[in-house]
Amino acid sequence: MKKSELKQLIKEEISVRSRIDQLEQAQDLIYQAIELIAMAVQDTGTERQAQAYTIAHLDNWASGGNPYDLSIPAIIAYLEKERYEDQEEYEDEDEL
Repeated sequence: MKKSELKQLIKEEISVRSRIDQLEQAQDLIYQAIELIAMAVQDTGTERQAQAYTIAHLDNWASGGNPYDLSIPAIIAYLEKERYEDQEEYEDEDEL
């Protein structure tokens, strides 16, 4: 592997890691939002609807509970897969 290719791979790795870190922070914030929403609607006329829709959707996006939604865990998995494939591509070029 050439030095310039190694630098590019490291740069891409940092970028992917930063993106994953941002997604994990967003995931934590969604869980905090769920708690706040649940507390705010407790014992109100909107509690059941908020639990069934708002909180359920937020939880699915944060936890990956619905395979049809592009959830945070699904995005992270995609980024990690893409990073792994890029690393394999660089390694394959070294063997040539």
